[in-house]
Amino acid sequence: MRKIVIETPITEFLDERLIFYQIKVYRDDEFENVSSIDSKRFGKAKSAVVKEGGNSVILKRIDIENIDIRNYVQEIKLIKEAGSNNSILEFYGVLKDRFEDDYHLVFESVDCRTLGQYLQFNELDWKQKVKIAYEIANALKFLHERNIIHKNLTTGNILYDNVNETIKLINYSIFERNSAPKKNNFVKKLRFWKRDSESCRYPKEYDIYCLGSILFQLTQNVKSTFDGDWEKYLKYYPPENVQDKYKQICKDCCRKVSNDRPNIQEVVKNLYDALQSVNNVSSSQRMQSTLSVHSIHRSNTTRNKPRFIGSIRKKNKSSLNHEGPSQPPPTFVYQSTHQETQNINAPPSKKSDAIPQPISYLTPEPDIVIPQSTSYTYTSPHNPIKPPPTYPRNLPAISSPLITQDFITEMYNEFYDKVANCKMELSNLNDAYILDYINKAGQSESKILEYIDAKQSFTINKVLLALFHQLGIGTPVNSRKAFELYKEASSKDTFAAYVAGECSLCGQGISKNMTEAYKFYEKSAQGGFAPAYKKIGLCNDMGMGVAVDKEKAFYWIEKSAVAGDNYGYYTLGRFYEIGNGCEKDESKGFSWYIKAADHGITAALHKVGTCYKYGIGTSVNTYKAIEYFKTAAMEGCHFSQVQLGQAYELGSDIEKNDREAFKWFRMASDQNYDMAVRDIQSKMQRTDLFYW
Repeated sequence: MRKIVIETPITEFLDERLIFYQIKVYRDDEFENVSSIDSKRFGKAKSAVVKEGGNSVILKRIDIENIDIRNYVQEIKLIKEAGSNNSILEFYGVLKDRFEDDYHLVFESVDCRTLGQYLQFNELDWKQKVKIAYEIANALKFLHERNIIHKNLTTGNILYDNVNETIKLINYSIFERNSAPKKNNFVKKLRFWKRDSESCRYPKEYDIYCLGSILFQLTQNVKSTFDGDWEKYLKYYPPENVQDKYKQICKDCCRKVSNDRPNIQEVVKNLYDALQSVNNVSSSQRMQSTLSVHSIHRSNTTRNKPRFIGSIRKKNKSSLNHEGPSQPPPTFVYQSTHQETQNINAPPSKKSDAIPQPISYLTPEPDIVIPQSTSYTYTSPHNPIKPPPTYPRNLPAISSPLITQDFITEMYNEFYDKVANCKMELSNLNDAYILDYINKAGQSESKILEYIDAKQSFTINKVLLALFHQLGIGTPVNSRKAFELYKEASSKDTFAAYVAGECSLCGQGISKNMTEAYKFYEKSAQGGFAPAYKKIGLCNDMGMGVAVDKEKAFYWIEKSAVAGDNYGYYTLGRFYEIGNGCEKDESKGFSWYIKAADHGITAALHKVGTCYKYGIGTSVNTYKAIEYFKTAAMEGCHFSQVQLGQAYELGSDIEKNDREAFKWFRMASDQNYDMAVRDIQSKMQRTDLFYW
């Protein structure tokens, strides 16, 4: 007998299930400042602010046409029932578009670097490493106890707040399932583990294996390799610094037979024991150093420059670690009962770690660390001003100087000159930079906002007002109002025209419109604003907002390079190398690549290495090629990381070293680079690559 099957429309089924499982459904009019982002953390998504409460959120589209909707709804139900956890990205509900059958997952917004990014350029002491490992295991335990499997656990999917020393797991479960399947999806998801059958596609043991590889990676500390010399690594971080207990945990988690691996409860217990043993060793050392540490803290009158460090946003709040100048005004500090100068903006100290380590004063960190935005994964000439997290503001000055138009003009010229003359990327003109300028002048951001708002007849005041609204300085972020102000000022101000073009390109405060973006760029370029030159060139090269015109593209790119734009150097080199809008000249291309590399452009460093390797525009020099690949690899270029890994693996013009090869392949695989994923899959089976 043939059964009659009545199919329910997907949208109707989804609506019914969301109501049945009591999952909160948002309307699109409950959000504001919605803008598209493309981030390694979340893929293609949108950022927004909830009108009621002001929480920043991430909106991840559900591709209902390319998923098993029933299983997908079950995963949403599991995550909703699991509840919240400080170490897990919080799920708020689902957004349903009123006008289209479109659905988005609503997650909390986070603003900090991934653990993988942090480990590449920062050092952690052994206690911090074990603590991070314990927190990651605890977060995974929370998921496993609720029958949720992460499926994609890597250091690239763990956010690390170095201020509060906390982590958050992201990109779990439904994040990996809400996009159409790709041909390389199998390789991407199974980078550390080979499945046995389709029926056990993602067992919990897979998460345990991935956790083991992360525990191993925590011991590697990429920064400690200095110039990439493995012997030097062993000299400064000898294997005996790794606890035997910790080594055993790593080995147990990475056992080839999945049934031989411990469950997450055992891992958490063993890591807790390892952490306790570290605390017992260090507690006596801290007691002995208390007096000398406080003496150093009081006598140290030469302070570091302000440091701005991104942290995980909790309910739309972030922490700003700021160390002021040697003679700070009342705006920055107060005198404690212990007669110690303290930072009013510093995060509250933890009781167990209340005493600072002397090393932080002897070897200070880099002056400024720009906070990472969830909207962008890296800084490039195509990125507009990023609206960074909202930081706690400094208290108003007791008696700030009177604000005059001369002060406003001086401040505007400071910002304009640096960007217009290619001395600073527009993306670095963020709220941390501007607030630092305001604080050094002893002024109040709210008073400046009030002044420029009242005197908008001055074009530069209108541009600064737009900047304040875009970055949320003295006022909540309002991208739409910022764009309107930029647009009004664009006819008289080249900076405003350029930023209006960036907003139109990326859809900040307005829908994406490449034609409008090109018009703004053209207006800015014709006014002599150098950063707009390369934008006009790229638009003409790729036909964005205008018909393709290779010769015109070359004209503007060359003009950009002559004006001193670092990315213009690199792009002009590319044009000469392939003969794009000009006569092909590989040696000219190489010379421009060299110039861009000298100014620290990572893509140019890799390109110079490639030119030396294959003799493009210069003679073959494999030693120099490896030197440039190594520099680019340390800057995070996954192409160079693979090249360097292959050089160490094959022993070509460098001493063969499988461990070094493994390290660089692993770093590239953390960026989801498929070639590195394939290389590291084969090497993860070799236990001798674990240096202990």
